[in-house]
Amino acid sequence: MYRLKEMPPVRAMNFIHAPPQALKDAYPDPTDALCVRAAIFRTMNDDPYLLVLQRASTDSMPNRWELPGGMNGESRLLLVADRLIGGVDDQDDSIKNAVYREIKEETGLTAVWIVQEVGHGHRWQDVKGEKIIHNLYLTFVVESEEIELLERAGGEGSKTTTGLTYGEATRSAPTTATANVTTPNELDAVPVKLSDAEHQRYLWVSEDEIAMKCGGAGLQPLEFTSEETRQAMLQAFAVQREVIRARKTV
Repeated sequence: MYRLKEMPPVRAMNFIHAPPQALKDAYPDPTDALCVRAAIFRTMNDDPYLLVLQRASTDSMPNRWELPGGMNGESRLLLVADRLIGGVDDQDDSIKNAVYREIKEETGLTAVWIVQEVGHGHRWQDVKGEKIIHNLYLTFVVESEEIELLERAGGEGSKTTTGLTYGEATRSAPTTATANVTTPNELDAVPVKLSDAEHQRYLWVSEDEIAMKCGGAGLQPLEFTSEETRQAMLQAFAVQREVIRARKTV
């Protein structure tokens, strides 16, 4: 597919095919748990918009915004029978499969390509009783089948003037509303379907809105799960802009 010609990896990405345990063992630093998250973009008029999810009001860190994926900010690992459960499951065949699974579970979208890693991973420690858990968060820019088809077809959603779209959590079809003068089926042409047990809303936001910590209708304040989350989002925009520039050279 032509996307491989558009954006060749700038760093080796073979590790995404490794089983989780093999990757944990390969790190020089102790790594008890791997967590993954995905930066999914919709590009219109060469402007990238990032998909962010608002955590359910009934969950930990309620109403805060994050990327699709595993945990963030404070560790939410569970220690069950001495087995760590996190964003990457022991049953996942590879890091790639874990990323694809998380995207499908949390957004309903079908991942087709991991474009590039964002940064070099984020490490933090969590204490469970007398045990110190060493966590590693991996962030990737990922393309979905649904968005790729929209952009290749050049159909609805390929052009925009201004404004953002947000949606409510659903398992059927998301309820969407459009802000400012965005025309119907621009950003909301992407069939995002949230799990209401985990997330209650989603937004497509610009880089400026992440920087300003506000977005959506009326530029409402956005509280992220952590400052590290916000910085990872900004780094993801830098990667996506490289993708956009590379596509222009094809």
